[in-house]
Amino acid sequence: MGARVAVIGRSRRGEDAAKALGADLFVPAQESDPAEALKEWEGGADLVQAARRSRAAGRGRRRGRP
Repeated sequence: MGARVAVIGRSRRGEDAAKALGADLFVPAQESDPAEALKEWEGGADLVQAARRSRAAGRGRRRGRP
């Protein structure tokens, strides 16, 4: 699809992993405003998808479900 990928993290802790997985831009939210960073990023973003890590997802299941 030719999409550019931006990752927004709380800190720089996940920056190396994000870049290794193909992120073109990493924004540490504790250091800068993610909205401003995306606006300034060579034309901005066409699509934004929010995701968060959870313990249940890490175990491959939801609480109360097998």
